[in-house]
Amino acid sequence: MPEKDSITTSGWGLFLNVGLLILLGSLTYSVYPVVVNMVALISLIALFYYNISNENHVSVYIQLLICNFFIFGAKFGGNYNLAMILALTLHFIAKGYIGGLRRSSFTGVQQYMLLLWWLLQVLSVFSGNSFPLLSKLNAVLAFTIVISIFYFSSKIEFSIQDIFRILKAIMIFFLYMFLVALNQRYVFINLDTPFFPLNAESIDYDLGIIRSTSTLGNFEAFAEFSFSLIVILIPGVVSGSFKRRNRNFYLLSLLTVLFALVSIVLTATRSSMFLLPIAVLAAMFLMGRRIKLRAIFQLLFASIILLGLNLAFDIVNFSVFVERSQDIEMDKLTVEKLISGQAMNRGEVFSYALEQVKESNGIIGRGYFTPIDEYRKVHFPMDNIDDNIADYHNIFLSSYVLWGALGSICIIYLFSSSIMRGLKTYYSFSDKDDFLRDVVLGLSLMFGFFIINQLKIQFIRDVNYFVIIVLLLGLLLNTANLLISSSKNLSYQ
Repeated sequence: MPEKDSITTSGWGLFLNVGLLILLGSLTYSVYPVVVNMVALISLIALFYYNISNENHVSVYIQLLICNFFIFGAKFGGNYNLAMILALTLHFIAKGYIGGLRRSSFTGVQQYMLLLWWLLQVLSVFSGNSFPLLSKLNAVLAFTIVISIFYFSSKIEFSIQDIFRILKAIMIFFLYMFLVALNQRYVFINLDTPFFPLNAESIDYDLGIIRSTSTLGNFEAFAEFSFSLIVILIPGVVSGSFKRRNRNFYLLSLLTVLFALVSIVLTATRSSMFLLPIAVLAAMFLMGRRIKLRAIFQLLFASIILLGLNLAFDIVNFSVFVERSQDIEMDKLTVEKLISGQAMNRGEVFSYALEQVKESNGIIGRGYFTPIDEYRKVHFPMDNIDDNIADYHNIFLSSYVLWGALGSICIIYLFSSSIMRGLKTYYSFSDKDDFLRDVVLGLSLMFGFFIINQLKIQFIRDVNYFVIIVLLLGLLLNTANLLISSSKNLSYQ
């Protein structure tokens, strides 16, 4: 029987807390007086401190995840992330320990890789550029905050109900993001605030096509996240495990999948739309007989209704992908053109990145900087490339230049080992909790295709999106561990 859906007091409290955090975060913008900035930041620290002191780490995780969909202060690793780490530090100083945490879900090798990645940032920042000491210290601090949050997320003890809450919170907030994205295309609400932004006038639209960025301020990142959310949810939707868990949760998942598809169209990002059917087919192949035809028909029926509404009211224009792909000669498309970036509108920047790779010593990189102006001074001086591109658009080339060859190995290992661990766990417990198994499969597939998509984008471009990704990677490892432990407990009963 499906579980009865109820919105508890703690649930309402969580969303009110998130709303307050978002409002306070907007007040940390430099456009406000310094006094307002400081009061807002202290208030953020106090809210995080309250939850940490009550060992409500799952709520901290949810709040931090949702808040990082907003870009409020990148210099010190994002104002939300700075506030959370300061609250964590203050609590440790006051109490001498952080209660309620467990052993990290990272393996020993993953923990060493994480430490090595941090050390490479320190070495690269201090040896790979000529910035003043304060700028270098800020860069190390920002990266330390990101790595600390990543490690913190691996030590939170999740229950099955917590995984349910996290996914539900993400989906509800995504509906808000979808509203923002739709408004950026059609401006039916002429409101431009830090928490309900319109597209910036500085955004260059390809072929004049308006491309929604939602709250992330980056249409490629918004498209990638929309794609990722679909992949995470698809296994639970088509297997029926989400419906068995909670009918309203299933309906919310179905609605989120459909709106995420529309969101990809709103961004007019070709790679996410191209990878989507491949990812869905991969999920169905790995699920095999667990797929429920009834669930497939319900998904198709909902999609047909959505297409019908779109035809009737012309909500979004699916032809934008055709318009943006007219310059690609499919009959002459080769692997070499894909790798070089010529087939992805990345030819110039990939050539530039390869030159930087050749010029680097391969051991020490030039360092990662969160303010875009400092990042650009190190990696994209205006004399070197006449373009407004702010990054290398390829995490593998980028990581080599930022942190050297060892840095690239660290990133590849952390992601690939997590994906393999998730898939192995999925296959190892074929007769256990379907809800957890589907979440593990969805997250594993999501990161598998995420890495493929990183051939043309890099998740580290904006520090807030960087934190979103590491938090979700921590969720994969924690959910896999939860599936293993819950299966062992059942075997003893």
